[in-house]
Amino acid sequence: MSLDLNKKYPNIDYYYSDENGHTLGPFTLENLLPRINKDTLVYRNGINWTNADRIDELKKYFNTNDSITKANSISNENLTVKTDQTKKIIKGSLVVLGLLILIIALKYLMSSDVNTSKVSIETTNETQPSFQNKSTENPPSSDMGKYRQASDRVLTAVDIAGYSSSELRIMRNEIYARYGYIFKSKEMRNYFTAQSWYTPRYSDVSSFLSETEKKNIELIKRYE
Repeated sequence: MSLDLNKKYPNIDYYYSDENGHTLGPFTLENLLPRINKDTLVYRNGINWTNADRIDELKKYFNTNDSITKANSISNENLTVKTDQTKKIIKGSLVVLGLLILIIALKYLMSSDVNTSKVSIETTNETQPSFQNKSTENPPSSDMGKYRQASDRVLTAVDIAGYSSSELRIMRNEIYARYGYIFKSKEMRNYFTAQSWYTPRYSDVSSFLSETEKKNIELIKRYE
């Protein structure tokens, strides 16, 4: 732009006053423009000292610079807005991600609790089958097993005194074995499979038990 101005205003010397009031010059337009702003006092032949933006050949230059400054300001403002929007989007995404992780963790914990409950129920069912409705068959023979008295009559604490915990467990499970209960416990399964009278047939024999046997099972469990 300064070169164009030089062509339009050839052989014109310009002077300007600095912040300390010193007069500097002479300068061509090309050399003058980088040194001044719109409020700088400028002098040339035909024009007394006045603000640079009041001189015709300089007005366009300063107006152009003002437009660039405004454009840069607007661009910076838009960039700031976009940056703020990006931060909000990232923050929202992190919140959503955190919620998803929390939901997955809760589902995992709930699943673990259910599996633990299943294991607990399975362990309990090894020695005490769940109650289901089955048709009553003929009671087992009284000569089946080592502790036949547990099916013949109601026992008392005196009857089971002196037996070890292992013996009491066999006594209690022998009641189920007489009806052909299929044991889930490896220990009980191995023991009763070795007995000649035992025939595994049912996964639940609770409906076959007599009232006498049910009472004896509860008594034995208390001392087992």
